[in-house]
Amino acid sequence: YFMDGIGEIYNFLVDDIYQRQGIGNMLFDKLMEINKVTSLTLEVRDSNQKGYNFYLKKGFKEISVRKNYYKNGDDAIVMIKEKI
Repeated sequence: YFMDGIGEIYNFLVDDIYQRQGIGNMLFDKLMEINKVTSLTLEVRDSNQKGYNFYLKKGFKEISVRKNYYKNGDDAIVMIKEKI
């Protein structure tokens, strides 16, 4: 979702068989280029270490945690990237 330079990612994934091939990097970089956002937020499950590390590598910072956010009890880690 993008509006007035601010974006929020609701869902971003690459199928397991295509991971570690640069596809996620390419898609993510293109997304940023096309939408000209100034800040971007997202949430990632605390159990999704690959996703969390990907977002850290892309310059996101953790800003808060939503405890027991998902039905299975996982926490949601809220992250932001500013001044894109």
